Amino acid sequence: MLRDATRHLNSLGLTSIVNATGDLEELKLYAALRDRGELTVRTRTAFGAVAVQHRLTPQFLAELDQARGLYHDDWVAANLVKFFADGGTGLVPPLVYSAQDYETLVMDLDQRGYQIMTHALRADSVHMILGHLPTPGTGARTSRSPAANRTRGPDRCQRHAAVRGT
Repeated sequence: MLRDATRHLNSLGLTSIVNATGDLEELKLYAALRDRGELTVRTRTAFGAVAVQHRLTPQFLAELDQARGLYHDDWVAANLVKFFADGGTGLVPPLVYSAQDYETLVMDLDQRGYQIMTHALRADSVHMILGHLPTPGTGARTSRSPAANRTRGPDRCQRHAAVRGT
């Protein structure tokens, strides 16, 4: 099924993807397709699960290190961790992290050389995220990707409400 999905992506003109909610087992599937010459899209996989807190357990860190060590070529890559600052669905998704917990995790993973991506819908979540990233030019190392996810700030939310008629 995964092989067919990648070919479908090719039919749409897509040649690379970011799997934003993956794990070590999914990376192994991509690698198996790559090794058989059947992977037709370049993949980057982030460790993450919707609305689930990351915990820097020895097992989680070992899986991150294993993924980064094994999967770092043009076709299958893993050096990315995705956070969900708020999660799930609904008008007001619940917060997943306190500001202090988020900062501690992000800074620890950043110091270990992992790139970070974070999902946020709520305005307070967006402010929390932006307030706890290393500031460029201060000497703090940052592995932030040059391409950042767009956020749903107040202007965008108002435009969405106008389109929906709410």
